[in-house]
Amino acid sequence: MRNWGPWDWISYVSLAAAAVVMAAKGLDTIPSMTWLASTFWSFVPAALVVLATLIFILKNFGWVGSRFVSSAKLQLQIYGDDRIPLLTAQENIFRWYQLRMIQSVKEPTRTVDLVITVLIIGFLKPVKVGTLRVDANVALPRHETKEFNSRFAVIGFIGQLPASLLTVLVE
Repeated sequence: MRNWGPWDWISYVSLAAAAVVMAAKGLDTIPSMTWLASTFWSFVPAALVVLATLIFILKNFGWVGSRFVSSAKLQLQIYGDDRIPLLTAQENIFRWYQLRMIQSVKEPTRTVDLVITVLIIGFLKPVKVGTLRVDANVALPRHETKEFNSRFAVIGFIGQLPASLLTVLVE
């Protein structure tokens, strides 16, 4: 209920009112409730159910109260070491996770650590798929958006992220 918009409230209140009027129809024999005996009140529950159904259908097709929001933003303070990034700002973000994978490769003269960093972002409300930008106040290692849809994004970085203020913006 906390994520309901105005159209959701109108729909569910209409259904509840229809149920109340139908339940109250049995009370029309009580002298103070004789107004329920008129033919008008016989059609009210059906009209409210039709209204709620129409709103649900229009909302499902996106013609009323769009299901999508226009943007999302995640801002992280990256430390450049093994510490977990600090969340500094977020907008329409349900959850995020940074995964670092380290592969040690032995060469004849030395051991090399190959680091791949993956940033997984889940959106609170679906976003309109548009442009996903990754910015920072320093040069970032090579990166690629591996998956991006209305519910989540996966961004892969080749190498360790440097100490920076990383911003992911969906517009």
